[in-house]
Amino acid sequence: MPSYAILGATGQIGGNILTVLLAKQPPVEIHCFVRTKAKLLKAHPDLASASNVTIYEAGLDDTAALAQCIKDTRAVFLTAAASENVPGCEVAQQQTRAIIAALKNLLPSSQANEKAPAIPKLVVISSASVTPRLFGASAPWIMQRMVHLAFYHIYTDLEKAEAVMRAESHWIPQVYVKPGGLTHDAAHGHVLASELKPGFLSFVDLAGAMVEVAGDDGGVEGVEGKWRWDGVDVTVNPAREGTRVEPWLPYIVPKGLLWTFAPWLYPYLGSWLP
Repeated sequence: MPSYAILGATGQIGGNILTVLLAKQPPVEIHCFVRTKAKLLKAHPDLASASNVTIYEAGLDDTAALAQCIKDTRAVFLTAAASENVPGCEVAQQQTRAIIAALKNLLPSSQANEKAPAIPKLVVISSASVTPRLFGASAPWIMQRMVHLAFYHIYTDLEKAEAVMRAESHWIPQVYVKPGGLTHDAAHGHVLASELKPGFLSFVDLAGAMVEVAGDDGGVEGVEGKWRWDGVDVTVNPAREGTRVEPWLPYIVPKGLLWTFAPWLYPYLGSWLP
């Protein structure tokens, strides 16, 4: 039975990936790494009796627990990213450092007469805004720039995390899934692409795309052992039009710009503004 690990299964992206994996037939083995097991069970009560799901309750600083969670898995979903433009956020960087440490923990010592385990593929959430070429002609430059500034601290965290992870690309297979705007909506289907189209993508369609990439074991012709998605930036478009736009968008952009240009105000106003 193929197995997958999810880091951040209680979040929007991780929770939807969990839902997609639970629906797969034949079933797959799922490892969920969470800080609070009770929170996960509250969102997914059926997990308490699911024989194909193992829950690891620990913090990212528990390298041994994280290593056990990802051991012998086919792929690991790295879904952590800040949801608000908080100055100095390092959510993605912390996750990246933790997973690298856990993977190193799985490697046999130089003295041990052990066969090195297969390193699972890492399917990493990011954003098209950190790779402008993915936008293509989907948005004017000024709009791209405004969005990047409105979520500057989030994107800086993602960029730094990606730089750290790519430095380990010689031994860790990794792919970066970089959608545009995300929204809470029903599934419209998804299409993996190299260029973003105008419009929003639902969280559940993003999850479907990440699971598709993780399940694709295709190689590169003429390169033995090379995963075809390794090192690739891939974006995702909805398969059908009609995905709704979040009503809070006109509010969240000015709020994000405030934290970008006046980060010193966040300690005073961050808890006051919804």
